[in-house]
Amino acid sequence: MFCGQKGLDFPRGETLSQGNTALLDANFGMHLVGRVRYVSDTEHGTGKDIALMAVKLENAVTIPGTAATPLHKLYAFGTTALDFGRTLTGSLSGAGVVAVPLDDAYAGGQVLPQYDVVWALVEGPCSLTTESSSVSLAQHAAVASDASGCINGAAAAAGETPVGTIDVASTDTSTEVVVHVAMLPLKAASA
Repeated sequence: MFCGQKGLDFPRGETLSQGNTALLDANFGMHLVGRVRYVSDTEHGTGKDIALMAVKLENAVTIPGTAATPLHKLYAFGTTALDFGRTLTGSLSGAGVVAVPLDDAYAGGQVLPQYDVVWALVEGPCSLTTESSSVSLAQHAAVASDASGCINGAAAAAGETPVGTIDVASTDTSTEVVVHVAMLPLKAASA
């Protein structure tokens, strides 16, 4: 499939099926799932590369918010054998679990069909929504998910899986903040 965006198998903000839902079944796109692609950060203008990973949706997802004001959240990985890190349950993350944000290019209100393949951001800056009750995050604090897929209002605690670090300090609830995601394992240092 020709994408037109260098290095990608399908465009950012779209799905692999590109609306052809007749193609979708449990095996659709499995050749691509788990593969990481590096592209330029066009959403935050850092000029650096970000890492996007193709993930399969076990269930349909509707991106929260509206096209003008999306609410970027975290999604839980599937837990079926050998699917962890390759599929998303489609549900918003639970508190402190291993979760991943979708690419910021997906618009609020956009419906992503069950069994389709989408881009998750696994390294680089992304927008994520802070929780609705209380937020006190220092600049560069490690952040984790809350029970509703938002950024927890306190820095990641023992036993929680950090998603990344917050770019600037925040005390604002239900607000989009920039988080530097770091989900890829560190590469061994070369001698």
